[in-house]
Amino acid sequence: MTSNTVFRRTPSTPYEWSANVARQLGHKAVLLTHEGWGHGIYGRTECITTAMDKYLLTLTVPPQGFHCPADQEVGAKAKRQ
Repeated sequence: MTSNTVFRRTPSTPYEWSANVARQLGHKAVLLTHEGWGHGIYGRTECITTAMDKYLLTLTVPPQGFHCPADQEVGAKAKRQ
């Protein structure tokens, strides 16, 4: 099983490239999508980090079509206070 995690909006590695790789791999791939800007995703949100940790520690693959919203930045609540 292959897992690819990508930001929806990144100039370095366009989302379409990752979506194309996932399509080419077929049922063997799961594309995890973060609906935000940037490059480098691990640790950015609890949603993505939890999904990646679960995969790395237990090999539990997220469901097809897995998305995380951009507004769940880790530490964002603390920064607003």
